[in-house]
Amino acid sequence: MSTSTLSAQTAIPTRGSLSPMQAESVLKSMIASALKSAPGTVCEIMVTPTVELRIERMSSGAKFELNDLAAIDHIWEQQYANGKWALRGVINATTAAGLDVRFASDFTRSKSKAAAAGPEAGLIRPSNGSIWRKITIELGEEADVELAGKKTAILVSEHDDGTATATFAWLGEVYEESFESLWHAKSYSLKAAETVLRWWKPSDNTAA
Repeated sequence: MSTSTLSAQTAIPTRGSLSPMQAESVLKSMIASALKSAPGTVCEIMVTPTVELRIERMSSGAKFELNDLAAIDHIWEQQYANGKWALRGVINATTAAGLDVRFASDFTRSKSKAAAAGPEAGLIRPSNGSIWRKITIELGEEADVELAGKKTAILVSEHDDGTATATFAWLGEVYEESFESLWHAKSYSLKAAETVLRWWKPSDNTAA
């Protein structure tokens, strides 16, 4: 296995060192080179002074990882065969991790509060025991989360490129996040909604 570590001059800069467009250009170039390399090749680049992006070329596609070297923490991992999807995935993971770097592309999607709340009628509850029920092709799937009398609904929508968006409304606010797959959107949005319901107390807000 060969290892190619990019020099400090080509490392993705932290915010302010390079423009978002230049930072994205560096990332895009590295992903393209990594996907064209021989299987077993490892490319590494510092996204921030402590967080490294590691790309290992597989027999099909490449495995992408974000690792915090200072904290010895594995932040994110995903495998891609397509450079465009890989770029989207890395940028989304970098944004979700709150790293101090900005890119030109923004893959987040805005949805209205009405759409996030789900349709008023026409819901179909499947008979397979799943908590997720199909609604409309445009919206995706919806699930209810209830805890101690408090309740909210989660909407997940899968996109053409395989990524997905999850939204849920609570106390007049809409929470939305993009994920690498529909599975990730369902898993993480359920955890987020349950956490919000568990932490909220009636004394904090009289509206449910």
